[in-house]
Amino acid sequence: MLAFNKGLKFLDIAKNKDLSDEASLITLVESLEKNRALQTLDFSSLKIRKPFLKMHFEPALKKNITL
Repeated sequence: MLAFNKGLKFLDIAKNKDLSDEASLITLVESLEKNRALQTLDFSSLKIRKPFLKMHFEPALKKNITL
């Protein structure tokens, strides 16, 4: 539902322990590509490897210009 949510402006998932595996993170990335309302995303405490960030998050954030 995050992909199509129009009311959420800030999302703090920094301490979300459920987002620890790559499948969950890929689902998040796919939603972020489509969501145009979200302006701030805090995932600072998540343990995400740099290659994964570069491969998945970076292209998603280039598609989503509101984040």
